[in-house]
Amino acid sequence: MKIFLIKICSALFFILLIVTLTNFSYANNSRHRVEASLTQSEISTEEILYAKEETSTQVRARKTFEVLVNHGYDYREVANQLTIGTFLDGQNILGIKVGQQASTEFGKRQFAMGVQLRHFIGNTFYATPEIYYLNFYDNHESQSATRSDDQLRSLGLGLRFGNQWQWNNFTIGCDWLGAGFNAINFKNQLSKSDTEKLSYTILNAYVGFSY
Repeated sequence: MKIFLIKICSALFFILLIVTLTNFSYANNSRHRVEASLTQSEISTEEILYAKEETSTQVRARKTFEVLVNHGYDYREVANQLTIGTFLDGQNILGIKVGQQASTEFGKRQFAMGVQLRHFIGNTFYATPEIYYLNFYDNHESQSATRSDDQLRSLGLGLRFGNQWQWNNFTIGCDWLGAGFNAINFKNQLSKSDTEKLSYTILNAYVGFSY
């Protein structure tokens, strides 16, 4: 009888142990499923936040100033330029640009500076009216085989169009096309074939930071 009771107690003990381990395993699996669900929820939340990422207009609205490095054809030469701008609001940036020719290989030199108002018509597309000062030299050999230094110094009005994309502290853009009218010539020694009143902007790209 005593041995029989011991066997029954042992069987009950093993049954209780199996039930305990089963419950523990079930609880552990449930916890992992909850964690996986939370992780998936976090991912879904991140995807939603990413989908609702701020537009360039919204980012510009909370910025104060920007610094840009430009390169492209501007006025009469391919030029390297620096632009410093201040954000008036999400649709307007007032800037000062200064730069010079990228190369003197062909004997031409250019120094230019301008005051620009970049006005955004849409999220990234803008129109930029400007007032600029241009100092342009053309060193070339004349027909008499002598060197001549033709110069144009003028004050002009311009308009250009482009796109600018704005992220948190990074911005990239391009003046796709523009034209300027040399309104006041302080000095004009260019040859007759090069006395046109217009200056041009073509693919003047830039990158920079904003704060």
